[in-house]
Amino acid sequence: MFANLDKVPEETHPPASALGYVLPANVAALRPNPSASVDQLVADFAVAVSSYYPPYTMQDSMDPTPLSNSLPLHKASAKVDQKFLPTTVKMKPEVLQSLIHPPIMGEHQRLMWALDIDILKDNLHRALLDCRFNVGPEPSKKVWPNLRVHLIYCDMTFRTCAWGATVVWLEHQRADQEYRRHLELHKLERANHFVHWEEPERFTSFLAGIV
Repeated sequence: MFANLDKVPEETHPPASALGYVLPANVAALRPNPSASVDQLVADFAVAVSSYYPPYTMQDSMDPTPLSNSLPLHKASAKVDQKFLPTTVKMKPEVLQSLIHPPIMGEHQRLMWALDIDILKDNLHRALLDCRFNVGPEPSKKVWPNLRVHLIYCDMTFRTCAWGATVVWLEHQRADQEYRRHLELHKLERANHFVHWEEPERFTSFLAGIV
């Protein structure tokens, strides 16, 4: 995933999220070390994204910034339940290796990181917050007006993911009800970013209960 990181100019390193919003500095996020080997960078990323973090409840404001500097459970305490060790740490090495293919990201990361932040934010805006679209001379109409959206977040997920879910939820709450999508919020408790791997039956049952 981090191949050629040392060749990417500092200004193109990802200061923003895929949503087009700048990630606050005090929200714990992986910050790759260009001097580390690719194998080490991949290993660090795998542990960080599959860790369990303190349970998070959706907030009604970004002031103060939620999720600030929260450590994963396995680093916050010397004694941690085996259940809450990072998923990738509990995997056999050959299983983890079968899930990782760094060359894919190495080939495309420059393009991903160079995307204009305004384009990313506009994508979110048009998809969820104001779904009108001009078709010829007719007034703007809402595209797929009956489409329903479900926003799901795991309460012990990677902090950046929980922050992203919060951004989507709060921006939707502020959007005009007439033009925004219908959106429902769901929380999956005691679950990290890899709940689909650790508890596939619970995860699929949760999804089935929504749809």
